[in-house]
Amino acid sequence: MKEFAEKFERDVEIALKDMGLEPFYTMRETVKKANRTYEALTIMPEGGNLGINIDLSTAYEQWKMGMSYWGLVEDNAEMVNYYLHHKPDINPDMNLSFEAVRSSLMVQLVSAEENEELLDFVPYTPLLDMAVIYRVMSSDEYSILITDGIFKEMGISLDELHAAALENSARMRPARIDRIQTVLDAMRREDIYIPEFLEPERDMHIATNSMKYCGAAVLAYPGFLKSAADYLDSSFYILPSSIHELILVPDGSAMPAVRLKGMVTAINAAEVDPADKLTDNVYHYDRDAGILEYGETYEARAEGRII
Repeated sequence: MKEFAEKFERDVEIALKDMGLEPFYTMRETVKKANRTYEALTIMPEGGNLGINIDLSTAYEQWKMGMSYWGLVEDNAEMVNYYLHHKPDINPDMNLSFEAVRSSLMVQLVSAEENEELLDFVPYTPLLDMAVIYRVMSSDEYSILITDGIFKEMGISLDELHAAALENSARMRPARIDRIQTVLDAMRREDIYIPEFLEPERDMHIATNSMKYCGAAVLAYPGFLKSAADYLDSSFYILPSSIHELILVPDGSAMPAVRLKGMVTAINAAEVDPADKLTDNVYHYDRDAGILEYGETYEARAEGRII
């Protein structure tokens, strides 16, 4: 990997200079993002305030799998060149005080297990085996992850950060629930797996936010679970389709949680991009008790068993 990274860096630099992108500087670093950690090559124009990362780990794996080395160099150089000519203007000295960014705070829901390293240096709120992390939206497409350092400078409690980010997320990106067949028809999507035992038009619904991006976070929105139960007129199981959306299945239509979990695990392994994976677990919301828990825990509780 080391020899590949050194050569790849030199050749990308040459390709960028041939495209007229200079002066600039590069650096290699380890990047920790939600769901993965990877080796990156950062390209930063001289005098600029925003660079772009090339995922060296992915490029190395693609090369080992037989992709053209020079094709990878050219594709990544073209991507960098395009991005740096269309980048947003983000001020690195922007005011990140709580009052300055309060109206731009947003939540994101991620797997706690998959993001153990990330959670070591960011504030978060646990939600079963998941974690709510926080971002400042700088535009519709770009955001700044709130790290422990930024959080400390804000001078507020985690509860205050959590409440403000949830309130703002629910206002700016309200939750929505749609019949899954409606979504499939509208988007002509065929990538959402539908088990044969379910009737999509009646039984399955997709929950996300108005942007349909990082929409699984609606699970943490105040009042969402109760509203969803009222909409479905039932308690329901929650299948984490990805970090972007959840699948809701009313009690009367679902098979046992252990089978649902096996299905989710298999689909995550075969169909979901690792960067978009939430978890392999299945959850349940008990409408009468107002409890969100693991599906298997709910079934054991309903049957008087202890697990």
